[in-house]
Amino acid sequence: MELYNIIKEFILRLDDTIIIKPKKLEIGFAYKNKIMVDIHLQKKALKIWLNTSFESLEDSRLIARNVSNIGYWGNGDYEI
Repeated sequence: MELYNIIKEFILRLDDTIIIKPKKLEIGFAYKNKIMVDIHLQKKALKIWLNTSFESLEDSRLIARNVSNIGYWGNGDYEI
């Protein structure tokens, strides 16, 4: 839960208009009424989905996974 709070505060500080949209299985963060990040809380981990198409980010540390061709709960093609 501590990691979620750190990430939540970071996201909310990006812009004053970002709102939290709780859903059944994850928590969405919306900017201009579009979900930009989804976070799924697990017992000992977080799953984070970034709402952007695959190959639009430079991931030199290889921490993101391409989920564009598999089923998942969040929005976008990146899962961290």
